[in-house]
Amino acid sequence: MYKLRVQVCERMMRMVGRISVTTGQNEYRRISDVLSGDHKLAEDMKESRTEMFSFFCIGESIMRGLKRQKQTVYWSKVTETLEGIDTVSTYSQPQSFKFSVSSTAGTPEEISAGIVPDYDRYITSFDRDFKPEEGDVFWVDAVPKLDDDGNLILSDEVPVVTPDYRLKKILDTQRGNIARYGISKIGAENE
Repeated sequence: MYKLRVQVCERMMRMVGRISVTTGQNEYRRISDVLSGDHKLAEDMKESRTEMFSFFCIGESIMRGLKRQKQTVYWSKVTETLEGIDTVSTYSQPQSFKFSVSSTAGTPEEISAGIVPDYDRYITSFDRDFKPEEGDVFWVDAVPKLDDDGNLILSDEVPVVTPDYRLKKILDTQRGNIARYGISKIGAENE
């Protein structure tokens, strides 16, 4: 049984990133159907299908979100209040995350379809608890200056190290494992 599991794991790891999870399930079923003559082995394989599928899903997530491709990104919510004729921005305490950040905006599929994104880069997140809102700010290429309590150091109500990106578009689904967030450079011509 161990030899079969190793064989299936090797095949699944070769498939990660190239084909879908469903194909991985079908490959595992195909292998198990070939060996279905041995009833004891077939029962053992039936019990381990869920285990192997879980392993495959974990492997797929690991392969898609390699640690070496992630960088530290700081995120802060911004609330704006109107005081007389002035708009005052208030920043929440920045939180750091490890995300994959693209070098440019748009995927080959979007570009070939004629879709021109209105953001400069995108952040890919595997953390389903991360729920930013449009207008939130990020320090991607810069590191914010923080005091001992983790709050931003401000100068005239503006952070000493200003955020360099603002969340422009949320590219997410309700049930997916991955979310993408389109971010625009602050101070660019279009903002």
